[in-house]
Amino acid sequence: MKYIYNEKFSNTGLIDYNNADYINILKSGYSAVYKSEWNTKADGTGKSFNQYTVYKASDFCDASKKDCTVTLYLNWKKVTFKRVPYLTVPESIKTNYGYNSVQSIVYTGKYFVFVLLDSKNNNNALYIMKQDSSGKWVYHNFIKNLSIGHGQDVTYIPKKNEIAFLEANKVMLMDANTFKFKQTITLSHMYTCLAYDRVNDRFILGYGANDGKIYYTVCNSTLSNSSCKMKKFTMKKNMTGQSCESHNGYFYRITFDAGFKNKYLSRTVLGQSGGEIVIFDSNYKVHNYIRFTADNGVINGTTMGEIEGIDFVNGKPYVSFTGPRDEGTLRTIGRVYTVSY
Repeated sequence: MKYIYNEKFSNTGLIDYNNADYINILKSGYSAVYKSEWNTKADGTGKSFNQYTVYKASDFCDASKKDCTVTLYLNWKKVTFKRVPYLTVPESIKTNYGYNSVQSIVYTGKYFVFVLLDSKNNNNALYIMKQDSSGKWVYHNFIKNLSIGHGQDVTYIPKKNEIAFLEANKVMLMDANTFKFKQTITLSHMYTCLAYDRVNDRFILGYGANDGKIYYTVCNSTLSNSSCKMKKFTMKKNMTGQSCESHNGYFYRITFDAGFKNKYLSRTVLGQSGGEIVIFDSNYKVHNYIRFTADNGVINGTTMGEIEGIDFVNGKPYVSFTGPRDEGTLRTIGRVYTVSY
């Protein structure tokens, strides 16, 4: 790429390393440093550049007297998944009751709830845990034979102490202490993710569109259809949307790769082989990408399975993965990790 001295780059800034429609550079277990995605040295010790900033050519080198060349490298930072001890769903739940996957998670401040699915019989259950006096996660309750569809997403509404479950165009509200359903709200559109924004007292819902992208709708605290307005902030193409959540005014969306050929990996990237946690600010602008890739569901040597849910415990992002895995002497169908990036 050549630029004339003092010429400005395009108004979109530098090349987006994580643009699925362009180069989409991937590195297993790493994400580029937010607002310092590019660096003049491969080890990240040189001058950094923000891929969203509009630079002039002279910002990179002095070409006032002769041509100059600058090589930019991606400024990688390791994404770390750390297993949360004991916060898991044992495989006996599948063996004894048929529930074979964790579809979403929610934390109420008192209870940590796994939403389970028996895909054969289209039946749901809640596997509920809490922390004991030492802080260890322990079993609290197991509620079977619920009808909440696929268990697409779930969120917590603290001011009402309610858990909201999303299934297509319905939101089912449950008391977070008694775990009894209170109300069902029918929406005018089909959605795939649901988050309650505590800062702005509103809901954010996501859905897929025919152009292969994922759009979002913002509704008031009562989820009245007349209040719901579409916001034009989107995910990238070729991504499958999973759960979403809001924290401190930011909006987090989990996606995984929908099975497209990636020239940098020279293979098809499958759903369980990678994904992103994309963070939007209150103005619906991308704040950060937490990108992770894996081979056959293995990230940094750990078998994860398919990423499904996200919520926050004491300010830390907790994400859930479904799929069988050995945890010492315990075989699990779902487990939870904290994410550092």
